[in-house]
Amino acid sequence: MDYKETQKYDFRKIQYAPLYRVILFDPIPHSGHGKGVSGSIIAEIEKLDAYPRVERLMSGQELKITKSSFRETHHKLID
Repeated sequence: MDYKETQKYDFRKIQYAPLYRVILFDPIPHSGHGKGVSGSIIAEIEKLDAYPRVERLMSGQELKITKSSFRETHHKLID
């Protein structure tokens, strides 16, 4: 999904969905549908067991999708 789509997407659709094993997050809007009282959508999803595992694609201290952040996360998941 692109940046704007994530703000409107209802992530509750993937609660308890066996089709999804991991959600990879790059920069997305903090506010959005289904964030509840959490500071961001990512924080809301991370705190609930109803969702698949969350991995943040990080470059240094910021959310950023790069070849290396994707590669590192991919290797981490394989291990």
